Amino acid sequence: MRNRYNWIQWAIVFIVCVFMVVSFLLPWWSGDVISFYGEASIDIYGWGIPDQESFIKEYMLSDITPSSKVTLSWVFLSICVVTAILGSWLGKKARAMLLGISGVGILAYSLVAYFIVIAQRLSDYSIKPRGESIIESSGMYAYSVRADIGLGFYLACITGCVLVILALIEAICHGLTKRIPQEE
Repeated sequence: MRNRYNWIQWAIVFIVCVFMVVSFLLPWWSGDVISFYGEASIDIYGWGIPDQESFIKEYMLSDITPSSKVTLSWVFLSICVVTAILGSWLGKKARAMLLGISGVGILAYSLVAYFIVIAQRLSDYSIKPRGESIIESSGMYAYSVRADIGLGFYLACITGCVLVILALIEAICHGLTKRIPQEE
């Protein structure tokens, strides 16, 4: 029975790790900007803001994520993925600890990235994280921004929660089986 549980856990951890990587490839926040100049789309990913060609590029130059921070984000994600995979293959105590560290790591990264970095920067431009915002710029031009939280953010949070739940299940099972004498 334990061997079957291991295979199920390994499969879940592998799928969670794939979804963790996919979450970084999908936008965490998207906004459609409509103005006198035309329409443009802004996407913010888990690793930052890419250099996008549009009429709003001149306003976003300071917000484009430098390649060093993009690399750092991908390295952090890689560490979380490797930690989760290693955790699923190691012994009971290490398994619970590494799965928990990976889950808490990606969950903390997601929440900090969204609620502190993304939401704070959006508020600097008077843009709501969800819904429609009207931004009046200098002169007589106004921009309309329709925004929503992207699937990538939700996926990252879900993967972190699943890893934490797996770690708790493993810790509980380890605690219970530690008290029961094992037959050899």
